Amino acid sequence: MEKFLLVAAGIGLFLLGMSLMTEGLRALSGTWLPKLLARFTRSPVSGAISGALSTAVLQSSSATTLVTIGFVSAGLLSFGHALGILFGANIGTTITGWLVVLIGFKLKLADLLMPLIPLGALLQIFSKTKRLLALAKILAGFGILFLGFSMIQQGMTDFREVLTPAAFPPDTLSGRFLLLLLGVAMTLVTQSSSVGVATALAALAVDSISFAQAASLVIGMDIGTTATALFGAIGSNLQARRTAISHVIYNLMTGTFAFLLLKTYENVWFGAFETGFWSAPEIALVAFHTLFNLLGVLLVLPWTHQFARLIKSILPERENQRTARLDPSLLKNPDTALLVSTTTLAELAMQLVTTFKQVASGGTAMYTLQAFNDIQQTLSSLRQYAGSIKTDHATEKTQQAHLALVHALEHFSRLANRVEHMDDITVFDKHPTLQQTLENAIEHFDQVATAMQSPDIVTSTEAVQTFWQTLNRQTETYRNTLLAEMSSGALKVETGYDVLHAQRWLKRVSYNLWRLAYHFQIAEKVVDPFLKKPPALKQARPTV
Repeated sequence: MEKFLLVAAGIGLFLLGMSLMTEGLRALSGTWLPKLLARFTRSPVSGAISGALSTAVLQSSSATTLVTIGFVSAGLLSFGHALGILFGANIGTTITGWLVVLIGFKLKLADLLMPLIPLGALLQIFSKTKRLLALAKILAGFGILFLGFSMIQQGMTDFREVLTPAAFPPDTLSGRFLLLLLGVAMTLVTQSSSVGVATALAALAVDSISFAQAASLVIGMDIGTTATALFGAIGSNLQARRTAISHVIYNLMTGTFAFLLLKTYENVWFGAFETGFWSAPEIALVAFHTLFNLLGVLLVLPWTHQFARLIKSILPERENQRTARLDPSLLKNPDTALLVSTTTLAELAMQLVTTFKQVASGGTAMYTLQAFNDIQQTLSSLRQYAGSIKTDHATEKTQQAHLALVHALEHFSRLANRVEHMDDITVFDKHPTLQQTLENAIEHFDQVATAMQSPDIVTSTEAVQTFWQTLNRQTETYRNTLLAEMSSGALKVETGYDVLHAQRWLKRVSYNLWRLAYHFQIAEKVVDPFLKKPPALKQARPTV
């Protein structure tokens, strides 16, 4: 019983160490790692490299998957390019096995890493910055991970008299398949393939299981990792479900490939390396784990676009993709949720300016009514989603971006309402000055909406700010002129009030448009990974 508890405690400490280390690495990397992930993914091949490196650094394929889903939902990555990242993440997860083998077995540094635990604990107690706190978690997690592995090793050594290859299913096709299923079950229970691989390595090192038995377990563990994506996709949007099913199908394919070639690999490897470093069974196992994931990527990458079409045919689009991309699961990462929100708002702005043009040119009532209904429904969902983003524990920049997004949504809402009620104003075509101002307003709106989807938003913001300030200065003079004409009888009173109403409407539209652009650029420059540092904002301090 004590031996079993020692192994169980070792597994628990290994999981705790992994969790602390991943949490610290994620905090230390901040937003730059996800930004680099999106920035350098220009094809499935570059996506695979980015995914492998990102997962190796974060020590978590789940974190890489979550960021990838967010970028696909936001439209920053095509689904095909994102698949490359997911494929590469499988390679990145194999780094843990190499760390365990090299540090725990070959270099035997596990005992020397124990001081990292109290060092990390002291840092966590006395750290005053988030970076030091993240470093504390990394150090303590690394030490706890290898403390746990040492306990697993010790437990397996004590078990070697009882636990032998004969205690497991035999080295036959059916026996290896049963072990594969056992590997799946182990990952489902622990929610980590890394701890399963470490346990298999420890058992293999003391001859408790044979190489083929250990390799079958590892294949099953690789397949079992897809459960996390499947569970996370329940109730999520289309892109999350597509990502999950892609993960499952891909891992089943590579798992089947590895399972069928297992005995061939065993014969070739141990035939080629009879003595020396590479002949150790634990080295052969981690090499097998890396090679079958690497070969799987090399075989599937040339067919990524066909694979993407297959997934899309399995899960076709049947929902409003703007609201569907507002996935509640992305709220765990405020920067990703803000990125999805700003992208959705930029698309809404483009739809609104298109509708604005239709209304101004006398478009059909049926078209404009349907367009406004779509805009208002999406806006309602977006405002609710933005309100659900929690940034109280995020960085100051992220908090500023969140506040700016809320302001931008408020001004967009007012702008949409003003455009929707433009039909009440019937004097534009009768007054050339008003008509020209309306056309200028539409032109500025078009420029802002286009710039919201590109790095040129600062220039457009300054232009629409100047337009509003000019219009604001002219309004009082224009109003006095109209009132004088109305009092002298040169202009009908009813017509004069209609013109004044139109002038005020234009001024308010231009103001809301300027403030929308102003707040949007603040939100976007923080969360958009493709933007370089923008020029300093032109400071103007209106009340809202």
